[in-house]
Amino acid sequence: MIPQPEKKGLFLVSTPIGNLKDITLRAIETLKTSDLILCEDTRVSIKILKNYKINKRLISYHKFNEKKKTEEIINYLLEGKVISLISDAGTPIISDPGNILIKECIKNNIKITPIPGPSSVISSLIVSGFSDRFTFYGFLSQKKKNLIEELEYLSDLNTSIVLYFSPNKLKKNINHIKKYFNNREIVICREMTKLYEEFIRCKAEEIDKINFSDKGELTIVISEKKLNTKVFNYLNESDKKLINKMLPKKSIKDIICVGTGSSGLFGTGVSVATDPRSLGTQIDDSIMQKNLTTKLTILDKKYFISVKTKVLDGRIFITGKVDNPEEKLKITKIAWETNGVRSVRNDIKIKESFNFKQSAKDILITSQLRTALIINKNIKSNNFKIDTYKKKIYIYGIAKDRDELKLVIDEANLIVDVEKVIASILLVEDLRIQKD
Repeated sequence: MIPQPEKKGLFLVSTPIGNLKDITLRAIETLKTSDLILCEDTRVSIKILKNYKINKRLISYHKFNEKKKTEEIINYLLEGKVISLISDAGTPIISDPGNILIKECIKNNIKITPIPGPSSVISSLIVSGFSDRFTFYGFLSQKKKNLIEELEYLSDLNTSIVLYFSPNKLKKNINHIKKYFNNREIVICREMTKLYEEFIRCKAEEIDKINFSDKGELTIVISEKKLNTKVFNYLNESDKKLINKMLPKKSIKDIICVGTGSSGLFGTGVSVATDPRSLGTQIDDSIMQKNLTTKLTILDKKYFISVKTKVLDGRIFITGKVDNPEEKLKITKIAWETNGVRSVRNDIKIKESFNFKQSAKDILITSQLRTALIINKNIKSNNFKIDTYKKKIYIYGIAKDRDELKLVIDEANLIVDVEKVIASILLVEDLRIQKD
């Protein structure tokens, strides 16, 4: 087949990362119809081009001459020439020269066309078994100060991380890897797509026990953070039995989280959308009030003064101040344990001193998680109440199943800067009456 001439402009052509067969038909056609081919090392690129009988003028274009060469190349492009940019292996621009040229093309309204193909980043990620949410960082800095800053930044990310290393650089940074990525899995990828390709899997803290060749470049994939989340289910078996009595033979649609009002830690309330009074569990509000006050006083006498409760038609409203969010969670639990409860709305405030900068971060974290739940079509976001306090996310709600529960917690753990996720999430199956 005779290659069709490409339109003028700059073409970013991906080439094999090892096996010469890993090249697309379009990449071959583009290279054959190019007037010029820019490459890092002409000695490396000529092997690929000869294999496909491509005989074109090569221009050496690398990090040491790209500023000097860019003006010349832009002039060629403005003249209407077809120019392809390739790297020694894989997709150009990624940790390779070319970004300066791209920016100049954009300034001069020169068309840029990507020709997709092999990539060591994607190849290493898909064999890792880690999260497909990833951060590609390439080569780390050689300066110690910058290196530490980069590692601190990367270690806080709850995504897979892809890095490039030479074998010597990796050996020099082994202690850093162990320190900053402790308790995370690692895959060392070498000679990918070649005859002796190798994928070495280990824990970050065991990387110093691994022997690997001193030849070639390595692609390292570091796993997402291990979930260090304890899921608290604050309703015990008696709670579940009570709710089961309240909800005989009800479907998923009959169990929802409702409530409006000011936002905050459980501040919008969590309700079960069925009135227990219609199911033979009617309890006088004054009795509920007395029972709740007694329980709170037994928990801690200070709550007699610092926490105020009101029961109206089976709905419990709580106000006051406590020292920390954990206390607020305990009080919420006790409220839900009160016989006859229909809903709990907890508007308790936290006493700790106000820090505008920290509060702004917490608000941002809450907003990011709420947005993530809304975007995720598998999660009914209004079933969950969220608040963040000192980089800890508190989640309360009802999940339709264990998969949804896991998705909610996973989404929370993916938010940058989150230190801990504390979830009190019930399952619909725990609330529903078992059929006879």
